[in-house]
Amino acid sequence: MNELNPKLEFLGVVETMSPRGDEGQDVRAEGRRVISEALQRFNPRLGILDSHVPRWTVFAEGVGYLRDGRDGQRARSIFNALGEEIRPRIGL
Repeated sequence: MNELNPKLEFLGVVETMSPRGDEGQDVRAEGRRVISEALQRFNPRLGILDSHVPRWTVFAEGVGYLRDGRDGQRARSIFNALGEEIRPRIGL
């Protein structure tokens, strides 16, 4: 079987490990350009979502979303923003 889920629909690409602040913005922009061009060949309706998950130690440790305090609040806000962007695309 070549298909994992024939009903699966792509919504777009979520940028992960993105640099924070002004760090590496030229490289990030070039990466987004390359990915956008590839997506246009794959499916012109797809793009890179506006929300992104930054390169951040608490995510690498796998506990960012579960932490209490400021780190946990920030992690939740990142994923909540992603969810809010995806929600209308899936009809919720």
